[in-house]
Amino acid sequence: ISLIGSSNTASGGFYSISENYLYTVEAFMDFWQHLSNGGKLGITRWLKFPPREIVRLCSISLEALSRMGIEKPENHLAIIRSWGTSTLVLSKKEIGEEEIRAIKDFCDERNFDTVYFPGIKEEEANRSRISRIGQI
Repeated sequence: ISLIGSSNTASGGFYSISENYLYTVEAFMDFWQHLSNGGKLGITRWLKFPPREIVRLCSISLEALSRMGIEKPENHLAIIRSWGTSTLVLSKKEIGEEEIRAIKDFCDERNFDTVYFPGIKEEEANRSRISRIGQI
């Protein structure tokens, strides 16, 4: 799901009067149920300061997986970002070492940042762009 509904209530302004049910716990539960056993869902959002949409998507994802009885829902998520976008990947299977290596390689080749994957270490996150007050 790439940048669909990018102007929404979290953004304010004119678009705050529109409704979008694409990014709800119930919708994520539906998405999950439609994934194949090895399936993945990628959701890309514009990066805004302070980062809030990707945090909201993480919260929605974790709640949806918890409601469905998934143990360790945090092991089914990965987040990467570029200069302008953040992408959350929701994986039907737990994200393993091979997939983590692929995520790191993808990010290294494209100068993206890894934000989160299962077992991430502090020094592995946000290597290209370090957030500071007033900067990204």
